[in-house]
Amino acid sequence: MSPATMPDVSDCWSTWLSVGRFRGATADDRRAMNLRLLRVRRRILRAACLFPGARVLDAGCGDGFLAAEAGKMVGPTGLVAGLDISAASLANAERLVAPSPEHASITWHRGSVTRIPFPDASFDAVVERSVLMYVQEKWAAVAEYSRVLRTGGRYPYSSRSTREGG
Repeated sequence: MSPATMPDVSDCWSTWLSVGRFRGATADDRRAMNLRLLRVRRRILRAACLFPGARVLDAGCGDGFLAAEAGKMVGPTGLVAGLDISAASLANAERLVAPSPEHASITWHRGSVTRIPFPDASFDAVVERSVLMYVQEKWAAVAEYSRVLRTGGRYPYSSRSTREGG
């Protein structure tokens, strides 16, 4: 399914991601959550063994913060692609993640993790945070991750054991 024919998934997920997860939270709660999420992102990226010039796919990029951290690690000679099925999430990521000459340019792509719109062996790493738990065709997504990874590439991820709010 091409992005042009993909149903618009500017759904409750993208709304929750951009504003809902902090609804009712105090400033201290927000800081604590952001710190926990930063630690998770950094743990994923350390496991990816990124290097200057690496090519990285952030599968199900959501708010784009994992892609932004990867961009800092791979530097200006690297490449980071953020992929998400939600047009609203991609627009939000593009708004939140400011370009910087010190790290890789990040390109944003609309598409499904079960049909990744990149050629075979395109990436040194595929990273994700809490994506597979929302994908019905998990094996199709993992097969796509494997397809777009170069030989010896890495796929570190983090996923919660339960879903909150459905």
